[in-house]
Amino acid sequence: MVFSKKLARGIVAGLAALSVTAGISPAAEFEVSDKMAVAQAASSEKNRKSDRLEQDQAVLSCLVESEYQMAGLAVTGNGRIFVSFPHWGANPTDFSLGEVKDGIIYPLLQEVNFASLRRLNYVMTAAGPRLFALDEGRADADFDEGKAPRIFAIDISGETPAVERVYPIAEASLAAGSLLSDIRVDRLTNKAFISDTGVAAILVLDLATGESYRALEKAPELRKNIQMIYFPSGVYNKLTDVCALELSEKNSLLFFSAMGGDVINSVPVKVLLDKNLSADARRKSIKPETLYGAPCTGMVRRDTWLIMGDLPDLGIWEFDFQDEVNKGSLFDIGIDVKWADSFAVDGVNDLYFTESQYNLEFDNRDSYKLYKITWDKRIQRG
Repeated sequence: MVFSKKLARGIVAGLAALSVTAGISPAAEFEVSDKMAVAQAASSEKNRKSDRLEQDQAVLSCLVESEYQMAGLAVTGNGRIFVSFPHWGANPTDFSLGEVKDGIIYPLLQEVNFASLRRLNYVMTAAGPRLFALDEGRADADFDEGKAPRIFAIDISGETPAVERVYPIAEASLAAGSLLSDIRVDRLTNKAFISDTGVAAILVLDLATGESYRALEKAPELRKNIQMIYFPSGVYNKLTDVCALELSEKNSLLFFSAMGGDVINSVPVKVLLDKNLSADARRKSIKPETLYGAPCTGMVRRDTWLIMGDLPDLGIWEFDFQDEVNKGSLFDIGIDVKWADSFAVDGVNDLYFTESQYNLEFDNRDSYKLYKITWDKRIQRG
């Protein structure tokens, strides 16, 4: 039986309320929802309207199209745009990192041996603007081959980016089946947080020492609770565990969600950094922020909002984590988005996102697009 997304969320919310009354643990909530929640693409235009975007005077524009899939996205405060390209699929590109200028993607660092760049994170550090690029590599690769998972710190203070440091991810931090997916860098603590969607874990990387460890693992909150998504093109059942990450405004919390999940959780950063705690002990500090998220592969914070891909509804989902009444709503941007993937915001809070088309066979895909949403700055959001 296939449930619609909204019906599935209603069921999960009801179960959550009953579980609190009955004293059932959060883990039990996830186990129940995992058995029954299946997402279905919405077909009604009426159900996908959002007054909020119309009120905000949002304008959508396509900044660039590419024959190559853009997996990662980073936008600086002054609007420089960087995209990363993985080396998978039927049509891999011959470069891994590019900068978008005036509708053209300019390859960067072609001399660097990237195995397969996945995600980008832009951070303004004390030393200046930096990109942190997640090179997913292969967990089973020989560490001498240069294909093991790594993080690249890239200095973008000048016109020509330069690799400042490379952080190999320690073998002890990985496991059979590891697949690193997303990265967030906390400039306050000089730590990076990395999602391992392959084995449902969150890693911590110390950018000062290069040491890494598995901070969370084997927790139900890291697991998917949706088994498949029904798209107009067919059923997609390759959903994975914890994927999207984002930090709160003051970097006190790390938000996370599974690709195959509609639950957004948070965990205190100080808990992740406490090496005296075990992974099981850290798990006790995980808090469900909402049962009304959306299956997604990326998210970004915009003021008090988390914005992420809404894969089943071919759109974007927004959730105000400081509003106890709001349960989230669908962004209606006027088009069907073919898998909104990576997200970023610039210094004036304009929103950028990539369209990855993961659910479509390669022969059925169009050109890959990078979009930007701008708002009338005279109208304040919220």
